[in-house]
Amino acid sequence: MKKIFILLTLFSVVFFSSCSKFDNDPIDPTSANNSIDELTIPSDFEWETTNDIDFSFQGFTNAYIKVLSQDGTEYLKANLKKNEIFNTRYAIPSYERTLILKYLDRTVEVDIVNGTMSYHFSE
Repeated sequence: MKKIFILLTLFSVVFFSSCSKFDNDPIDPTSANNSIDELTIPSDFEWETTNDIDFSFQGFTNAYIKVLSQDGTEYLKANLKKNEIFNTRYAIPSYERTLILKYLDRTVEVDIVNGTMSYHFSE
C-alpha cells in the first residue's frame, strides 16, 4: 500500500509540475512586423498554389483513365477512345511532381515535366 501511495504521489508531482500556465518567452507586440507593406518578398516568389498541366493520353481500347495524387486524391477522370489521343489542360496543386494513372487494370506513375504529362498505354 505504501508503494502505491509513493507512486501516486510521484506521478502527481511530475504531472502537475509539467503543466505551465505562463509563457516564459512572451513576444513583444511592438517589435512584431504588423504591416503587410513591410514584408520582404523575393521577386521570383510563386504566388500560385496550382499549376496548369497539359495532359496527353492514348489508350488501346475505350476505357476510363483516372489521374490521382500519391495519396489517392482524384484530379481528373476521362474517357479514352481506342487509339485516339486525348488532350486537356487541368490545374493541379503546385507541389505535385508525380501522378498516378489508372487505366483498366494498369497503374503507372508518371512525372510532370515542364508543365506536361504524356503517356501512351499499349497492349
